[in-house]
Amino acid sequence: MRLVETAGPEDIDRAAQLWAEATCERDGESDIPDLAVSRPIIAAALDSSSRSRLFTLVSDAGEAVGLVAVEATDGEDPSVAELRYVAVAPSHWGEGLGAELLRAVEQRLQDVGFTRAELWVYTDNSRAVHLYERLGWRGVGEPRLHPRSNKAEQRYELYLV
Repeated sequence: MRLVETAGPEDIDRAAQLWAEATCERDGESDIPDLAVSRPIIAAALDSSSRSRLFTLVSDAGEAVGLVAVEATDGEDPSVAELRYVAVAPSHWGEGLGAELLRAVEQRLQDVGFTRAELWVYTDNSRAVHLYERLGWRGVGEPRLHPRSNKAEQRYELYLV
């Protein structure tokens, strides 16, 4: 496996499809949205800042098996990166790729000067919560309701230095 930093149109499409498949599997839905729905969501995170990035975990066979869109805000604290749309292909769940992906992204972020990473996760997504906590992420503050889904989500943070 290797971590690739990309952001071309085909890369965004591949990431958007993977994210759509993973979220449908997570939520127990069978209708995977097409790229017209998922692509703008990934693209918006990447367009938010010149420092935002798309990281894809690619297998030796060239298959995209995981992704993280990093939204680097240009606001109050430029040393903070927000991980958005973290996903592993459902056909690879349980293989340790989520941990591999997150560790590689954390190292890349540290290498380019970020000192802290943040993300939001649904509180009922026990697989993800367990993974983040196992890797040293800590819940911060009180849960909030996600603006679109109205599901409870918790902010997590990880210091990179």
